[in-house]
Amino acid sequence: MTQSQKAGSGSQQTQILGDLVIHQGVTEERAAEIADKRARLVLEEYSREAAPKAFARIQELDQRVVSILANEGKLDALREPSYQIALQKAQISAASTEREGDYDLLARLLGQRANQDSRFVRASVDRAVQVVDMIDDAALRGLNMMWVISAFTPGGNSLGQGVKLLEGLLGKFPSHELPRGQRWLDHLDIIDLVRIIPGSLTTLKKFVPLYADKWPGFLSMGVEEDVAKKVHGQSTELGVAALQMVAHDLKPGYYRLRFHSTNQMRNVMREQKLPEDKIESAVEIALSVCNLETKDDALVPKLEELVAASDALKEIADWWDQIPDFPQPTTAGITVAYANSRRYHQFENTTGLAEYLEQST
Repeated sequence: MTQSQKAGSGSQQTQILGDLVIHQGVTEERAAEIADKRARLVLEEYSREAAPKAFARIQELDQRVVSILANEGKLDALREPSYQIALQKAQISAASTEREGDYDLLARLLGQRANQDSRFVRASVDRAVQVVDMIDDAALRGLNMMWVISAFTPGGNSLGQGVKLLEGLLGKFPSHELPRGQRWLDHLDIIDLVRIIPGSLTTLKKFVPLYADKWPGFLSMGVEEDVAKKVHGQSTELGVAALQMVAHDLKPGYYRLRFHSTNQMRNVMREQKLPEDKIESAVEIALSVCNLETKDDALVPKLEELVAASDALKEIADWWDQIPDFPQPTTAGITVAYANSRRYHQFENTTGLAEYLEQST
């Protein structure tokens, strides 16, 4: 008996014990074949009248998925059976929607799902792909903006710089016709992207107080000149430039560190490859001597002025301040917001989806 075996285009073939063949490596051509095979299974559920439209929509998704996986070097994710199941679920959602943006969002969700060991991430993505075709456009804009405001803290060295960076960041995302009232939150609650606790005594912190808490260093009590000179000596002794104080731009005669928080300070020192014990010693001085996170409430009106002076921020702040109750994005909601946000901004050198999901628990 003659046995003939052929490897697929662009793949490698390994024969074990004469009868077991393993194909290693997935090419773009093979990925398209796999996606097409899953699509054929989905199409079996449709009538001959609906099948052509469903197939055309699924092809829009599949082309995007293969492109993303190829660009990110993740084509081998298609060797995993559970990933093919996730792809099929996304194809079902794609078949149910005519919105071009949904195909992009579904493809980005599958890009996040690729090669994921975390079952937490897998479950969140798998749930997210099943509701994309149900999300109202305005509700998606609201969810996206709500998550970005909560998740990100722009840097800079001063309050003015921070506000400018915030304006630039939020300006990257759709902010026209953001939804108002309760209806859009109820909609997201129904499809499990947010949780609303009825009658909760907790409400969202208003926009200006929220950023005042994100940027305590910019609004710091600061220290007088003699203390600043003492800290300069400690900075030289420790060999930590991060402890060098600058004139407080909001309090004449006072000095502050150039960071908005200890998180920013730690990140800068870690980028400088300082040892952790030296970093923590510097942070302790920043907190106990430099008043880095001791906010001067008398300076908060300055932040209010800067927000009011920006038409874009003023509009977003007004929208944020009217959000009712205390909506909390679910892990699926965070996953949708994260993937959708990356359609507009790539968030280079920032936390990945798995870390954002862990922070939410």
